[in-house]
Amino acid sequence: MGKGTIMQSQPHILVVDDDREIRTLLGRYLDGQGFRVSVAADRRECEQKLATGQFDLAVLDVMLPDGSGLDICRGLRDRKPHIPVILLTALKEDVDRIIGLELGADDYLGKPFNPRELTARIRAVLRRSTPEEAAPARPGRLLSRDQLLDLTQGRERDPLERSVDVLMSRLRRKFTDTGDGPLFKTVRNGGYQLTARVETVEAQA
Repeated sequence: MGKGTIMQSQPHILVVDDDREIRTLLGRYLDGQGFRVSVAADRRECEQKLATGQFDLAVLDVMLPDGSGLDICRGLRDRKPHIPVILLTALKEDVDRIIGLELGADDYLGKPFNPRELTARIRAVLRRSTPEEAAPARPGRLLSRDQLLDLTQGRERDPLERSVDVLMSRLRRKFTDTGDGPLFKTVRNGGYQLTARVETVEAQA
């Protein structure tokens, strides 16, 4: 596999923040985590990079010297809706977070933050926004609550939606008396996993 192929397989992240220290820190850290990273210091530079590059996700600071990350987010939803967005906001600015989510941001993180947490959120958003190729069923696969919400409701889901938890509770009650043990189990900090035995049945013509 050539170097060019490897580079193309790495998710390309655009980080927009007017703080040079944050840009440098995130650029180095995310690069060390296997991402390609481009950085921009303001809205103008961000728009230039968006016009000339291909990105898999954008990390946007809400407060920029020549505009707002919220305006960039709004523009992305109109022009490049396939690019997911994570907003960086001041911890006390609830209004910015709410407006950002209403504008179509996929997630947000308050400042100051741990780069490791941002990386985890980036990976989670990329998993949700990348359609999986058709593949044989994988019984026993661990699915997070977010993945189940995306499968049932898509990216337009309410981030506070509790329907998955309600449905799982109903399933537990429904199958509690089968005598074959639990149908599925809850994995702490992981999600839900089917534990029942699954057999493949060949379709008959």
